[in-house]
Amino acid sequence: MLRSTSVDDQINPVIGAQAIFGPAQHLPSDQTIAVAKDKQLPLGNDLVFVLVAVLRQHGHIANVLTHISGTDWRKVEMSFRMILDPRTSSHNLTPLARNILELLCADRGITGRIMKPYVRALLSAVLGAEAAGRLMRRIDALFHELQSQARQANWHHRIAQRWRDSQ
Repeated sequence: MLRSTSVDDQINPVIGAQAIFGPAQHLPSDQTIAVAKDKQLPLGNDLVFVLVAVLRQHGHIANVLTHISGTDWRKVEMSFRMILDPRTSSHNLTPLARNILELLCADRGITGRIMKPYVRALLSAVLGAEAAGRLMRRIDALFHELQSQARQANWHHRIAQRWRDSQ
């Protein structure tokens, strides 16, 4: 008998991260920063590795990321590195990184409604609620910057079109 699956039926991001690395404070890393006396956070490649590894375990998200990356998971990892890098601006994002950023921040489509809370829960499990909140605010700001850039480009296009039409 076929039954529908829900987000709850998919792999729990907390369990997925712990299955790979154990409790958050024991994540392997050569590069860690202290955010509190007793808490170390993974940086860069460690965090991207955890994120991508757990996302690959989720049936729907893995299928979508496989499709939009042209089956090249190295591009998915590179896109997440760009998104998580605080030096990245919306101008530097690849088309795949823009697409992933939209999935992480917009509440559009089935995948966005699955991926957004899933990744937020995963980041909270790995980084702790406070650090994950800071990171998601930075990711949200990058998304809003991208949207603003798109609106501005659209506005310039409409102005140019009106000018051409008036000639």
